Amino acid sequence: MTDAVDRGVKIKVMRPKGWRLSEDIAKRIGDELLGKVLKQIQEGKILQREPDIVPVFMAFNEKEVGALSFANLDGELDYLAFKSKDDRAHKWCKDLFDEIWENSPKGEVRVKVA
Repeated sequence: MTDAVDRGVKIKVMRPKGWRLSEDIAKRIGDELLGKVLKQIQEGKILQREPDIVPVFMAFNEKEVGALSFANLDGELDYLAFKSKDDRAHKWCKDLFDEIWENSPKGEVRVKVA
């Protein structure tokens, strides 16, 4: 992701309100990479929003949908996902993402780097 940002790609990340990167994952990522990501967030190259609820998991770029999965009845995301190169599927994902994005507050950084 940071390499894509270095190439000029703007990244948008949505996660549920109050989400925090676990210390275990932060340790695995390492301070150097976390520091680079935090710098890119501060520079506005990685944008974050925090809706109250994120009912889907989506990963897509300008061409295709890499993953689309939905929350189960308990509200937990099911990471068994669909993928598609179909223009209609891509438009549907983009429209849904944009709708949630536009109606969500900006995200907060909740991780410390040594």
